[in-house]
Amino acid sequence: MLRHRKTDPSRLAIIAETESGATRRLTYAELDDAVERTAAGLRAIGVDRGVAVGLYLPLVIENAVALLAITKLGAIAVPLFSGFGAEAIRQRLSDAQARVLITADGGGSNGYRLRLWKLELQKLADATTLSIEVCHFPPGTSKWNKVEHRLFSFISSNWRGEPLRDYETIVRLIAGTTTAKGLAVSCRLDRRKYPSGRKVTDEEMKMIRITPQAFHGEWNYEVAPRS
Repeated sequence: MLRHRKTDPSRLAIIAETESGATRRLTYAELDDAVERTAAGLRAIGVDRGVAVGLYLPLVIENAVALLAITKLGAIAVPLFSGFGAEAIRQRLSDAQARVLITADGGGSNGYRLRLWKLELQKLADATTLSIEVCHFPPGTSKWNKVEHRLFSFISSNWRGEPLRDYETIVRLIAGTTTAKGLAVSCRLDRRKYPSGRKVTDEEMKMIRITPQAFHGEWNYEVAPRS
């Protein structure tokens, strides 16, 4: 990376795509700067050669930055996958004697801050005249649910070694997933077009009848119909 920074700093180093389809790009100069800042921050809290650092992040460009910063310090990266479950992650960090955990707050498709999610919930509450209670998984734990534990690992096993060349192949492999305990999967391709870039204004947010619960009202709340 340092070689490219010196010879061609404006050359594209990384392209990352988020869950929403947005892309982020870093040149070698930008990547090197981000790695240096992250390494400096880790060094300031005592991370040096041989220290284990847990990496528990969504699919964001910071994954690469953090991994390179850990490597730069001679520390040990301990990758963590949200599908492991709380106890598995705790055990993995304990076994590695990790002293630092790099993670992210709630965001992406499971984020509790998403305005459009709350606006659409209000429309559903209005249409059904029902009050809708919402309980988000806390940040960093959105995949700790039984459906994903039972489903995703078997889908991954079923398409292991299969080139995912097109949507039809993906749908076929997902739909063909079964387990000895009787799990069956149905899958279809949604070819509808959805608008992107929708911005929810402050005025629209004020019109949402949302009542936070006493315990972490940002995660737990009720959306009531407006009529």
